[in-house]
Amino acid sequence: SAIEAKMIQKRLIPMSHYFSGQATNDATILGKVSKTTLLPGEPILLEKLDEAKSFSGLSFSIPEGRRAVSIKVNELSGFAGLIQPGDRVDVVLTYEGGGVKKSSVIVQNEEILAIDQTVKNSLEILDLVKPNKKELDKQSSHIVTFALPLEKAQRLILANQQGDLTLVLRSFKDLADEVEVPSSEITNALSKPG
Repeated sequence: SAIEAKMIQKRLIPMSHYFSGQATNDATILGKVSKTTLLPGEPILLEKLDEAKSFSGLSFSIPEGRRAVSIKVNELSGFAGLIQPGDRVDVVLTYEGGGVKKSSVIVQNEEILAIDQTVKNSLEILDLVKPNKKELDKQSSHIVTFALPLEKAQRLILANQQGDLTLVLRSFKDLADEVEVPSSEITNALSKPG
């Protein structure tokens, strides 16, 4: 994240401990991002900082405490390209268990961070060579990336290995918390009207 005033601690040091390139003025570092990990109490070197806007990698889009995890979805489960980064979805796993087809909700109400190489709040493809948009649209499958708490990331990774994943798009008005949803079996689903 960008350096804010509350992150800065000023202290006096002997001139003999000062060396060229060390930050001495808040204005030179506010709003910038460190290229490396800074430790508490460590003098800030200007060469270790860069403008926040110059960092456009995916890691700068991941909220603190979450991990990026990607799954492959086909056109059918990805709403034929209508789902966009920033949309919120549930992820449903369809698998075979005990000789019966079943489905289970794996992840609920999570925001899509990226689809293929298009990141939320980004209009450009994050690649050195921009792929032809027509070629991207022709793909029969896409990679969908979420920013999930580690426990949910584990669940999604495991589910991705067990069967087919389908994205269930939520209304932008649907802010409901997660609810307990029992697994469905094909025999139950076909026997229930409506």
